[in-house]
Amino acid sequence: MRYERASAGQRSWPIWFTKPRRRLFLIAVVVILAVSTFFVSKGSDHFAAVTGSRSDVKATEQVFLAASVLIDNLGSPVPPPQLTAHWLLTSHPIARGGNDVVASHYPWIDGNGHFVPLSPSKAAALQRAQANVIRRLFAGRRPEGALPQTLDELAQVIHEESGRNPTLSGPGGASIVSWLRVTIVHDVATLEAHVNVWESTPTLKKHGSQDDLVTQVNTSQVDALASMKRIGSHWMITKLSQGPWQQAT
Repeated sequence: MRYERASAGQRSWPIWFTKPRRRLFLIAVVVILAVSTFFVSKGSDHFAAVTGSRSDVKATEQVFLAASVLIDNLGSPVPPPQLTAHWLLTSHPIARGGNDVVASHYPWIDGNGHFVPLSPSKAAALQRAQANVIRRLFAGRRPEGALPQTLDELAQVIHEESGRNPTLSGPGGASIVSWLRVTIVHDVATLEAHVNVWESTPTLKKHGSQDDLVTQVNTSQVDALASMKRIGSHWMITKLSQGPWQQAT
């Protein structure tokens, strides 16, 4: 059967498509588009399905980001009068030019241009203070758990900042690029995201009888995966891993 072209502004409908059916069809299309728009807008933030209540999703994402920021500030001496918790959980932005971060500088160099290493007492105090903040976010008693691994890393970083030839640790930060999954079932959660991370690395260069402090910023994007557990009223990270991000093929 041959159908004639519809006139301008009109559409030719099949014979079986009566006005009541056409009305139902249009209503169904509107509903489908509305539902699709909702899920697309929700998925655009995560690029993956999200399982869990809105409050739990928000809470776990905040802990995930806070832990990512802490890792890149780990062991960095806190310039007075900054508070340790605020210093560790602040994502210090990269300065214009990309060769430093926007943060208060620790006084590694004294007024005479000489390097001031961490004394044993300051190193011990720094380790205790930062360990207290770590215990607010991380949990786990086994050696492979997030808490003992992070505490061990803290001890290693601070140890390397002491001595005659120290490796200095500067502040850094982290930001979420995209969420890959947020799965929450009762009191257990798994979160994965692509994360931009950066940390500053102060180095010392001799200039005559004085030391010059030169800072570099190392940046990368990682695929971070965290396991969490609700302990009391708080979400705690039990496992955390960060691997190099790779473009899917």
